[in-house]
Amino acid sequence: MKNLLFGILILIIGINSSTKATEVVKGSITGEVIDRDTKQEIVGAVIEVLNTGILTATDIHGSFLIDGLDPRTYNLKISAPYYVTTYKTDILVTGKQSSKIVIELKLASYETEEVVVSSERYFDKPVDLVTSTNSLSAEEIRRAPGAVEDLNRMVQSLPGVTTATDSRNDLIVRGGSPVENFILVEGIEIPNINHFGTQGASGGPIGMINVDFLNDVTFSAGGFPAKYGDKLSSIMDVQYRNGDKNNFNGKIDIGIAGGGIILEGPLQEGKSSYLFSARKSYLDLILSSTGLTAVPNYSNFNLKATYELSEKHKLTFIGLGGIDKINLKGFDDEDDPIIVSTDFSGWSAAGGIVHKWLIGNQTFLQTSLSTNMYQREVNSDSLGKPTFNNESLDREYVLRSDLSQRFSQTDLLEAGFTAKYLRNDNSIFRAQTIDIYGSTLPGLNYDAVADAYKFSPYIQYSKNLFARLDLMAGLRYDYFSYLNDKGTISPGVSAGFYILDNLKLNAAYGIYHQAPPLLWLVAYDQNKDLMQMKTEQFVSGIEYYPSSDLKITVEYFEKQYSDYPNSVLNPAVTYANAGAQYQTL
Repeated sequence: MKNLLFGILILIIGINSSTKATEVVKGSITGEVIDRDTKQEIVGAVIEVLNTGILTATDIHGSFLIDGLDPRTYNLKISAPYYVTTYKTDILVTGKQSSKIVIELKLASYETEEVVVSSERYFDKPVDLVTSTNSLSAEEIRRAPGAVEDLNRMVQSLPGVTTATDSRNDLIVRGGSPVENFILVEGIEIPNINHFGTQGASGGPIGMINVDFLNDVTFSAGGFPAKYGDKLSSIMDVQYRNGDKNNFNGKIDIGIAGGGIILEGPLQEGKSSYLFSARKSYLDLILSSTGLTAVPNYSNFNLKATYELSEKHKLTFIGLGGIDKINLKGFDDEDDPIIVSTDFSGWSAAGGIVHKWLIGNQTFLQTSLSTNMYQREVNSDSLGKPTFNNESLDREYVLRSDLSQRFSQTDLLEAGFTAKYLRNDNSIFRAQTIDIYGSTLPGLNYDAVADAYKFSPYIQYSKNLFARLDLMAGLRYDYFSYLNDKGTISPGVSAGFYILDNLKLNAAYGIYHQAPPLLWLVAYDQNKDLMQMKTEQFVSGIEYYPSSDLKITVEYFEKQYSDYPNSVLNPAVTYANAGAQYQTL
């Protein structure tokens, strides 16, 4: 058996290292250029491939094609009348396949007849995310040292973010908890994008999102606006690329941890496309003969499909799911009965449909209907006797709608709502035991089913003055039916001012609320008297651009917590540590 495994490894290495002298196969870059706020196609936008002399422009559909490119990475400069010039960097071109990107341009502010824009720079971010914000490309994530193509691990390297342990990718943002992070994938809320995730939290040891799907990722560590709510610490907005509308492409990935396949192509040529990947680990097959225990076994899939109903209506379907299994083998020791063996298995699935509607030239409406499910089963025993069993199923059904209305080049109104139905089915058995603090925990045996509703409308308004001052004000209401104190109001304001053309002062203030995860509340009726968790945040800082490709940021922040739940059995345990240290709640 060992010889067979060794032979497989040698074969994999041989495949990966073999080279063949062939003629260089050219590649291409395709994409579309759209307005950031209204999602309208921008006709006649000029795309320049830097340091090559290659120029092209978008057609009447806002699309472009640049072919005949040697395999390597490229940087693009994109410009259009009345829009701020932007750059798209690190676009990887490979032979025979087309690199597909979506570029969003920000409308320039102006005074009288003169269009006034800031200097051209490589750094860009949404106008309502003034502070603590970074945008990442797929290639940045792919080649980041130590990130191993894991989105969360890349974000851990950003300012204000840390983690509790190298074995997990939990995001602890400015002293917060992994429970407090908001994740939006193509307009669909997904609570956790990782394998072996902690219930109610956002992290895990291994990411499920395939980096080949990414167009870009925007991450904010504080001061975010009202449309991102019901979270206290951060927001991550993930945008996928589109599949190829004209040609079928496929790729096989083989690595030390697992293998997978990526497929893309047209569903209806020129009007629709799909992008699909599936991955499976085989660490359990390779390492089982070594005698190692606790080897994870997991698989996942990613899916995006788009269909253009008309020039004004577009449908997108998103799917993400994973299956996890691991056995943590202990050893029987009558002198230390705390030592246990644990079997963990579970699955997660998220999916939804997004409708994008271009209403006229200044209005955009995006509506999504989605569901999230997370199932897990944990069984532990010591000295042959069961000590713990937990079977749990969390479900969410979400309706979200976001409207953007531009009144002028300097005025933008955004409004929308999120409606959710939540359900938790939970069965727990725990034998009497002693915890890590030496306290005796009584036995527990119960089944619980709980459900609740959430409704969260918001409104926010952005205004530019004198082409140098960006202002934003927003208001959000969060209703949670499970708590006796059901509703909260969260206001927020932000401002950004260009002192010089390359020096900007930013500030944001906001009150943020988050309902405790339903899992935390179902055990005792007294938990209904809890309040929604709250932070009050103030962030200020400066951005300095010594050159177009260099940005220096310095920020100061304050973050005041209140109404955070603590364990009654052990007041030293705060649920702020959920996902970062305590794995079973």
